[in-house]
Amino acid sequence: MKILEITYNLRPGGAERFIVDLCNNYSLDENNEVYLLAVNNDSGPKDKHYLSSLSKKVHYICANAPKGLSIKALLNVYKIINKLKPDVVHAHSSLLHLLLPSLLKKKIKYIHTLHTLAEKNTSHRKLKSLEKILYSKYVQAVTISNICNKSFVEYYNSDKSICIPNGREALKTTELHPAVAEEINKLKKNSNTPVFIHVATFLKPKNQQLLFDTFKKLEDEGKDFLLVVLGACYENCTHPYKENGKQIVIMGRKENVGDYMACADFFVMSSIWEGLPLSLLEAMSMGVVPICTPAGGIVDVIENGKNGYLSPSFEHSDFYALIKGVLDNPDKISKTDVTDCYKQNYTMAICAEKYLELYKKL
Repeated sequence: MKILEITYNLRPGGAERFIVDLCNNYSLDENNEVYLLAVNNDSGPKDKHYLSSLSKKVHYICANAPKGLSIKALLNVYKIINKLKPDVVHAHSSLLHLLLPSLLKKKIKYIHTLHTLAEKNTSHRKLKSLEKILYSKYVQAVTISNICNKSFVEYYNSDKSICIPNGREALKTTELHPAVAEEINKLKKNSNTPVFIHVATFLKPKNQQLLFDTFKKLEDEGKDFLLVVLGACYENCTHPYKENGKQIVIMGRKENVGDYMACADFFVMSSIWEGLPLSLLEAMSMGVVPICTPAGGIVDVIENGKNGYLSPSFEHSDFYALIKGVLDNPDKISKTDVTDCYKQNYTMAICAEKYLELYKKL
């Protein structure tokens, strides 16, 4: 099968990491010929971030279009599809990148994955009617969680979408793990200090204000913990806890996330909205117990008290009470319960197989 996957670029991000993993998995089958198309110009320093992780069996192409929706992007994508003549085109970028080919090259199968809630994914609200037509007649919509699927049904008043939950390759440690473990142990008050890890870029939807407020209160109360924060853009954070907290360490973006995750007991997310975050699946792959707000597809993954902890709301009081309760009873959930859930539902192999089944069925 000749498969073309489309993304905006290969900059650091969950969706981009997912797409590379998906392509790599497809390429394991010699019967598949796999192409990855980056729509935007890739001359920036971070635009090819994940290219080194892409299998040599996957053919990488760049359409060299400017960022943002443009006529050049639509035309360049169409020209590449017309030249390659794939069996399947699977877009993770704008649905409108499929506008021309889906209308003019109807023998090809077209799939579009919405990596967030439908109302957050739309190119522009004025284009909603056009998008609904494309989804109903020319392009198969795929959502990544039940919550996202529900948002599609409500936003487009359509039941034409199919839900395929995200998958992720299991995180692994590197040769740097011993040094990272030593670094984390030095930051802990004692050998029994529970370690929480937060992996996310500093962005409004990630709601780090709630995260810092909660852990500052716990620190003021004398609770023993260490919160390790990995991610970019924390120079934009103005929360006083960033400078004054003694039990939180902001370490910036790391390539070897698995080494830090392996040192953690709990993975914590404070997001306002999500699709289905890969960082959550990464944590679960290593048996790190998740503690999250009820954002997007997170509620489809976590069964409160069994494979993780889910706050009943986004309110500070609820999130604080949840984490305080975990600190008071840290061994309620076993790592095995967490990894078993990941292995049974959220590996990339499971996800890729579901997409391949869809490609063949269309």
